[in-house]
Amino acid sequence: MTHHYFEHDLVKLSYYKFGDGPQPMLCFHGYGMHGRQFLPLEPVMGHRYTFYSFDLFFHEQTLLKENHIERVKKGITSDELCQIIFAFLEKEQLSRFSVIGYSMGSHYAAAIASQMAPQIDEWIVIAPMFLKPPVILEFLTRNRFGNQLFSWLLLKKSVAESILKFAQRMRLFDQTIHDVLHKEIATPELRFMMFASLTYIRNLRFSQKELAKILNSAGVKNYFIFGTRDKLFPPSIARTIMDSLSKTEYISLDENHDMVNHNLAESLYSKL
Repeated sequence: MTHHYFEHDLVKLSYYKFGDGPQPMLCFHGYGMHGRQFLPLEPVMGHRYTFYSFDLFFHEQTLLKENHIERVKKGITSDELCQIIFAFLEKEQLSRFSVIGYSMGSHYAAAIASQMAPQIDEWIVIAPMFLKPPVILEFLTRNRFGNQLFSWLLLKKSVAESILKFAQRMRLFDQTIHDVLHKEIATPELRFMMFASLTYIRNLRFSQKELAKILNSAGVKNYFIFGTRDKLFPPSIARTIMDSLSKTEYISLDENHDMVNHNLAESLYSKL
């Protein structure tokens, strides 16, 4: 594995390159993770793919040229994101590629598919959050009042902790998710990352039927992967888009939400 940077007018994009296969695969990780999250795929799939695995905005070493609060609230558009990817592909001299996106990273994968489908061979989404973002998250990131509230809540640790305790008492999530979220608000930097990374992709929302038309028209092979024990994003959220796709595979794993591992690599590779 090697670590690299790609310079663009909007961002200094950090990414990892691993595998030595002939097919390029662009990778977009989940919330709070990094480009190294997809390393478990290399032993199984590295002879077929060369992985370009990015640190998402506000994660690890990817740095926006402008990261002040007003720019964050404005968000990035699909056009802007795809301009970055177009420039990256041009630099790497890549004309065709595959895409894999996990959880929050599926928003990035969907944006790329919406504009670059004719260049995509395989489109893979794991626990795809973009299909049905949590209602509370939609309010906190896309509603003007909600986003103001979100910034106020997250930039004050005591308030954020109180909200977590209240949400747990209301059984909005279990102890495991509470513990994960509590770690994510431990420092001012982590709280800003949570606010910024979720708010910044507020515009990356797509009609499932329209996206299916685009993927069908381009003849893209599509793969949807879900964990049977994943309470955040169950398989039912993919029913509409999967029913509309002509080339699609459904993969069910005996996993919870944290499923980017060797089991996923083996199961996915058997279907490719």
